[in-house]
Amino acid sequence: MGDLGTWEKVFIGIVMVAALFFFTPSVRAALKNSRKGSGKEWLEVGVLLAVVVLFIVFLISAT
Repeated sequence: MGDLGTWEKVFIGIVMVAALFFFTPSVRAALKNSRKGSGKEWLEVGVLLAVVVLFIVFLISAT
């Protein structure tokens, strides 16, 4: 598959701007109305992210 043509790049740019235009209000409202997590919940998220990162590092180093 070759490089993208100019019109394809312009089309992708237009789609990206349209997506931002259409999704921004709903994302903003969802963030405003969402519940806040406790410290324990954020700690669990951090531990899970650390486990995933360590697993990916292990997979990369195993090759």
